[in-house]
Amino acid sequence: MGVRLIVLGWDSATFDVAEPLMQQGRLPALKALCDGGFRAPLRSTWPPMTDCAWTSAFTGRNPGAHGIFGSWYRAPGAYACRYFSARDRQAPALWELSPGVRFLVWNVPMAFPPSAIEGVMVSGYGAPPGARFCEPRDFQEMLEDRYDVDDLLDRAPHGSLESFLDDLVRGLAVQAEALPWAIRESGADCAVAVWPHVDRAQHFFWKLRGTSHPLASAVDSVYEAMDRATEAVAEAFPDADLVVVSDHGAGTLKGDVNLGAWLVGGGRATYGRGRRSPLARAAWAFPPPVRRMGRRIAPGLARNAFAATLESQLGPFEWAKTQAFCGVHSDLWLNLEGRELAGTVAPEEAAELTDEIASEVLALTDHRTGEPLFAAAHRRDEIYSGPALGLGPDLMLDSWSAGYRVSPGRKA
Repeated sequence: MGVRLIVLGWDSATFDVAEPLMQQGRLPALKALCDGGFRAPLRSTWPPMTDCAWTSAFTGRNPGAHGIFGSWYRAPGAYACRYFSARDRQAPALWELSPGVRFLVWNVPMAFPPSAIEGVMVSGYGAPPGARFCEPRDFQEMLEDRYDVDDLLDRAPHGSLESFLDDLVRGLAVQAEALPWAIRESGADCAVAVWPHVDRAQHFFWKLRGTSHPLASAVDSVYEAMDRATEAVAEAFPDADLVVVSDHGAGTLKGDVNLGAWLVGGGRATYGRGRRSPLARAAWAFPPPVRRMGRRIAPGLARNAFAATLESQLGPFEWAKTQAFCGVHSDLWLNLEGRELAGTVAPEEAAELTDEIASEVLALTDHRTGEPLFAAAHRRDEIYSGPALGLGPDLMLDSWSAGYRVSPGRKA
């Protein structure tokens, strides 16, 4: 019968960019879908990040139910962070809830390592070079015989910004051929695919939009390439229903907030003698181009160095004199007795302290403009629910809506 439903994820795509391009006739495939079907803006998860947002999209659950609160999680019983993986997801995904339906799962975040499903899983997102990223294994062999895997998987940028833009556009041209091939070869009834190219472009080129820089139109170019790839998929399967969805948007970064320094200045935390590990210090001693090359040629070492950096970011404090500390996703944690190794906050004091910190955070402003640094501060039980609620932060701070990014706690 052939594929009946195709879900295409445009990671980080936003109508803020797409709408003007559609009106200019530069995204004909997306405009045809909007004109011939239904469109609406969606509210993302909190935090509005790839890993938890796509997990919510494909499980139908909030992070408090599926357990994925971002890209990294607080290691239980330690002042450290670890990467999430598919093993940490606590709720079943769409392809695990539809008996009798054959799926192709293609490059979906939080699907690595791959698992056996009724169909084929290509969990390229987050898969290091050399890893097994397909289930069944023979499908990976077919892919590698036919395509350059670096064109299919989500790899770290390398080289100049110009070459990175070329890689993104070329990669989408490969996707336009590879995804239809994979749908046919897998015999899928339903295909679920996520393309990260717009997200990558916006991370690197958003700040150039509206400037005189030669790459000022780079983001628009990747949207256009994404549209061409979408059109190729639609034309390959004219009888299938096609859904295009995004996980979160993008925006301008006004600055960084060193929340750790603020906690120390307000008497909520005390700096200790914590330092980055030797591996983390070595990694960050190199300039960005060298670090990007390192991620490409030695991904395992780079991953370990970044993990060490995350752990160091949570550890510059004297924990016995610290009431609260910040994670890596604008999340704030109490140093709670009975939960943390050196907890200082009694459980009966937690609610009042959380409210006090929330009020203080919301009063913070940018000294340059007077604008608020945080749009909201949410206790976890206000925005999450479910069996994984206890894994979430005590306070989730919305700095993103205000245009700011939080740094966890290194000394100012």
